[in-house]
Amino acid sequence: MAKRPLSFRRLLILRILLLSTPVLLIGQAITLRKARSSLLETARQNLTSSAINKATGLKDSVKAVESELMLLADSQALKSGEADEVANALRRYTAIASHTVGCLELTEAETGDIISSTCNTSLLPTPLQLPWQQEPTGNADFYLVDLDSPYRSATEGDMNQTERDVNGGEEPGMHPSLLALIVATPVYNPEGQLRYTVSAQLGFTQLEDTNPRSLVGKTVIIDPNGIVVTHPNPKLVGLSVDDLHGADRFMSIISSIRVGNADTLHLFSLLDSGDEWLAGYSGAELPVSTALTQTWNVLAVTPIDQALHALGEIRMILFLLTLGLLGANALLALYVARSHSLPVERLIHNTQQVQDLSSEVKAAPKNRSIWASRVTPGLGKCPNG
Repeated sequence: MAKRPLSFRRLLILRILLLSTPVLLIGQAITLRKARSSLLETARQNLTSSAINKATGLKDSVKAVESELMLLADSQALKSGEADEVANALRRYTAIASHTVGCLELTEAETGDIISSTCNTSLLPTPLQLPWQQEPTGNADFYLVDLDSPYRSATEGDMNQTERDVNGGEEPGMHPSLLALIVATPVYNPEGQLRYTVSAQLGFTQLEDTNPRSLVGKTVIIDPNGIVVTHPNPKLVGLSVDDLHGADRFMSIISSIRVGNADTLHLFSLLDSGDEWLAGYSGAELPVSTALTQTWNVLAVTPIDQALHALGEIRMILFLLTLGLLGANALLALYVARSHSLPVERLIHNTQQVQDLSSEVKAAPKNRSIWASRVTPGLGKCPNG
């Protein structure tokens, strides 16, 4: 049997759907793509701002430590006091310091011997190599010995315990980035002679927000020599950027920071999972001494999936909206096809009701459908043509 041709109404419905449905789907795809681009642009701006804020916070922390330590070194207790007065001054500083004081160490200027210390190991392996030991100035000075991470020397068990201690009391996904600042300053007596060297290990934090809806990001800090100070993967702390995956991109970031730029760059394989990350970066001019500053590289990084987390909700909304529009489109097609085909169907019906006008007139066709490919032969012809 031959396939039955489509009726006029069915053909009209099919063509309306074939024309309108692709337009609807293309519009949804363009909307989704535009939403993704907008979310990425927002993530880039927020991560760049976060990196600038992290760099500013790091700079302010070091400057606050510099001021406090130089005031301590300029106190009369350290300049001319006896041993008990010096010890009391160090205890007061521990209590009022703006950052957590991990330990303090007091060394003899001439010999480098430790006079007093609350540290497990010496903070200054080579105290006689400090700048004021080479050229005493008679004035208070400051020296940034190291900006370190507690993760660098911790064992795996210690790191897990440290993370538990840090995360205690915080919201899920919220925790501070631990940093240990080791600084030193000289102490001169009233005659301007070098008396002591005071060194301190100070702990301070930078809040990290790893929740999907937040773009504060995790912190990566790289020192001026290209050594990783903090990293989401503690195993990479202490390595050179040349040893990291995607070293060329890290070098590009460092080069951009050196010329004063703050921007965002995509990173790949930041962790072993190989996921794509977004990294906002900025430079922090930290005072290494009273007369010298160095540019440290501060990054705020977050996985691309977290930056685009809202895209999942947008996809769901667009999916439901598309289903609704497709249903509405089908109903509209049925209505339009009916309104346009009804007069033609009535005409066909009336034509089929007409009786023979002549014996030569062929009977009206029994099929009421209008075929798309041809016109029913004999319909409406007069005997004389």
